[in-house]
Amino acid sequence: AMKEFDVTGVAGTLEVLPADVYVATFFGSDDDWTDTVYVSDDCENFYAISEVPNEMRDPSIMFKDGYYWVVTCLNEEDGDLWLNVSRSSDLVKWTEPSLMGPFSLERLPQRGGNEFDVVAPEWFLDTDGSVHIIISCGWWGDCHGNPGDDHMDTYMFDVSSLKATSDG
Repeated sequence: AMKEFDVTGVAGTLEVLPADVYVATFFGSDDDWTDTVYVSDDCENFYAISEVPNEMRDPSIMFKDGYYWVVTCLNEEDGDLWLNVSRSSDLVKWTEPSLMGPFSLERLPQRGGNEFDVVAPEWFLDTDGSVHIIISCGWWGDCHGNPGDDHMDTYMFDVSSLKATSDG
């Protein structure tokens, strides 16, 4: 059950969120990939307010052009990187995830064909207004029974063309 977010003396909806609010997204555990959105007005007490319909790991959230955007890992398909993106105008109602990609991974250290691991996509909103996703990809030994045998690289992709195409 979600806890109701309570602003001192004003219990209620997101319409009464203070101007300065901290927003965080987390997935549950290795066994529970539910992406939950939390808010806080003091960075000590966080309250779950919604779930993003991605059920993928490593969610990252940003606010741009009147929307909250969440990106999560999808890994690869046929050697290409794809990411899941959902959007909300109120942190409660989320669009179904859309695929973003494919992204080119030219220098990717691969093991066993086109197989690779994807970890922790992060939004990066630059001072010039451009939007990027920074992500680690490669071979994560822990996932393959070889702890410490990691060969990960960092990639940055320009996604400045990101636009809302419907309500959400």
